Amino acid sequence: MPSEKAHLEAVRRNVKVLRYLRNQPEMCSEWIAIVAFYAAVHVVEAVFAKSHVHSSDHKTRLDRLKRDAKCRSLFRHFRQLKVASEIARYLGTGGGTPGAYQRFSDYMSSEGVEETLVKGHLATICKEAQKLLGSDVVLELS
Repeated sequence: MPSEKAHLEAVRRNVKVLRYLRNQPEMCSEWIAIVAFYAAVHVVEAVFAKSHVHSSDHKTRLDRLKRDAKCRSLFRHFRQLKVASEIARYLGTGGGTPGAYQRFSDYMSSEGVEETLVKGHLATICKEAQKLLGSDVVLELS
């Protein structure tokens, strides 16, 4: 299983991709949502790896975030990124119903992606994870 360090390196790579995509938000907003979610996946997995725990799938990860008292501060933000990435990928409701939207922008504007997903949920996950990891997980998202 990947180590905390390996997951944090994956976060850094995802953030580099985010910086690139954020140069053209109107054209790439769904990809920004997807990459932000996967950056959050690696942040969460770094937190789990510190305790020698790993998730085998998205459901297990979400359940663990919800149940584990020390990770509850991550749960709501992570869940919102997960829903947005599912809508971006499948144009569904984020609850499994495909085809609820004609385009991702029907769900969220490019400004909403930036403010809500990146500067809101992802930034909060990184700040909370920094407390849990006891190390710098400071990600320059701007």
